[in-house]
Amino acid sequence: TRWQLSTPLDFLVIADHAELMGALPRVFAGDSVVADSKMGKLIREMAPDQTEERLLKVYKMFVRAGAGETTEQGITAKDLYKDLHAGDKRKAAWDKYIDAAEQHNKPGEFTALIGWEWSAMPRGGSRHRVIFTPDDGTAARFVAIPHNPNISMRQR
Repeated sequence: TRWQLSTPLDFLVIADHAELMGALPRVFAGDSVVADSKMGKLIREMAPDQTEERLLKVYKMFVRAGAGETTEQGITAKDLYKDLHAGDKRKAAWDKYIDAAEQHNKPGEFTALIGWEWSAMPRGGSRHRVIFTPDDGTAARFVAIPHNPNISMRQR
């Protein structure tokens, strides 16, 4: 038996990675809170023209440092956290995502949810999740859905 809803489920999760949420656009926009940090300066030095090739090198540096590996730039996970993530550094981006979700949410017509993507990387394998809430940005009720399990390096 085939079931089909008469009304489509139109929804979207407005999300960014929890790690370094909103940091790169702020670095390239010259936001001094992140752009003038050691990491901000390095990122702009590595990808001044923001080409895909150069941004991929920045991403690979993030992944290596986040996994606890040595990077050729000498960057550690602590550097990433301290310069681009710690304290209130994510708040501006989070507030923008909440505003966008609230602006576009049309109950019964289109659902805009607030969320983020989170990854644990044991032994370099990704345990990636999309986490979202049906509530406002201050709620503590969440749903987590596996995302990209194909790169989880699951033992068989």
